[in-house]
Amino acid sequence: MTSISSQIVDFLSNYCLNERGLSKNTISTYSHGLTQLLLFIRDKKGIDLDKVSVQNINQKLVLDFLDYLEIDCQLSVSTRNLRLASIKSFFSYLNYRSSIYIPSSELIKHIKMKKKIHSRMEWLSPESINTILEKIGLENSRMKHYNITLFLIDTGVRVQELLDVKMSDIQFSSTSKVYIKGKGGKVRMIPLTTRLKNSLLKYISHYNISGDQYLFANKYNRQMTRSGITYIVKKYVSIASSENPEIQPKLVSCHTYRHSKAMQLLNAGVDLISIRDILGHENLSTTEIYLKEDEVKKQQAIELSVKDLDLPLERPKWKTEKSIIDILKQFH
Repeated sequence: MTSISSQIVDFLSNYCLNERGLSKNTISTYSHGLTQLLLFIRDKKGIDLDKVSVQNINQKLVLDFLDYLEIDCQLSVSTRNLRLASIKSFFSYLNYRSSIYIPSSELIKHIKMKKKIHSRMEWLSPESINTILEKIGLENSRMKHYNITLFLIDTGVRVQELLDVKMSDIQFSSTSKVYIKGKGGKVRMIPLTTRLKNSLLKYISHYNISGDQYLFANKYNRQMTRSGITYIVKKYVSIASSENPEIQPKLVSCHTYRHSKAMQLLNAGVDLISIRDILGHENLSTTEIYLKEDEVKKQQAIELSVKDLDLPLERPKWKTEKSIIDILKQFH
């Protein structure tokens, strides 16, 4: 095992997991980022992996790598920033382990995260959501796909949160609920809608799911992947939108269902703090984005702000009959 290989293993298994107690999702993100960096060094810089050392990874190389991700791989700014965060975290670890890495760590630490241009948030109307669910159908062959989609829609959870749900996390009663393990290992409770509860009961009975089994497992009874969930979501949105042109937006991701749930709660009059707790946002400012996107509520706020103002129907005569000099003289 080469020097950098042993350092990366120690970084992921000891520093991240044991010393810092980071989540498996964060460690997976770091691992993916460093893997891409090493492959870039091998394939684009022509350096054999068994000859790569920390000294090969300088500020210029990292910047070249980030440009490669955006230009050649066509990855988003968010992904680019995630990869940079992985590299920065690795060099912080190196700096922590030995002072000899301080110069290179400092240079890499000063590489800026790129600002993301925020596009308009997209979400689905209740009518579009119902159309998509109808296209999936309730047949046994599509039962898992239906429940995955309905779970995303009715809870607003993130994809990884969905993947992590086990049977033991769900409680069925008059007020059924699911306990979600979110970012930073924080656990939150989300009530189950009646339709989701009834659908899950049939699904769980059909697949005989119990105990610590994953709620949505693959055919090998292992945890499903993010790409697997994404495929299911896009498949049925594509089918539904091809037959129903009114469905907007046409390009739907798993996160679109999360946005849709937030807008549904907002339009139902649920307060922002409750929406924050359901979605698992750390800061209320993140949840407030949905309020900014609600054009109806914006219009209502504007109307309320001027409702009681006694505005004159005609412009004051001085505005049309007096010169600007005369007006200014009033302030002398």
